[in-house]
Amino acid sequence: MTKFNFNDKKIAGSKGSISVIVALSVMAIILSIGLSASYTASTELSLSGDSSESAKAYYAAEAGLEEAMYDRLRGGPGNSGIIPTGTRCDSGWDSFGLARYCLVVTSIPDPPATIDDIMAIKSVGEYGSVRRSVQISF
Repeated sequence: MTKFNFNDKKIAGSKGSISVIVALSVMAIILSIGLSASYTASTELSLSGDSSESAKAYYAAEAGLEEAMYDRLRGGPGNSGIIPTGTRCDSGWDSFGLARYCLVVTSIPDPPATIDDIMAIKSVGEYGSVRRSVQISF
């Protein structure tokens, strides 16, 4: 059986190198945990920004529907209550602030003859690079 003499300089020197290796390993683990937390935080921040833009685009689409329903209730062009069919997106977007919307109106029959004809109104809202649409039928 071999006995170790800890007074030997070779063995005493290896103790110091083991503690350096352990210290470096602990530092590497702490660094990887810190980098992981940083990555997670930046990803969450990015997603929250997308969520905010999505909500603003949705609210812009809702505003378009509200405008169309208001037009219908107040009588529309010529006080007939009939909203003209077609895509208003081609002629331009109505905008407020940085958000904007456009309307697509369809009906059966096309064009609508009476206020009771089946209609569908689709409103597309846009904010930044995000688009959301909302559609109602009546």
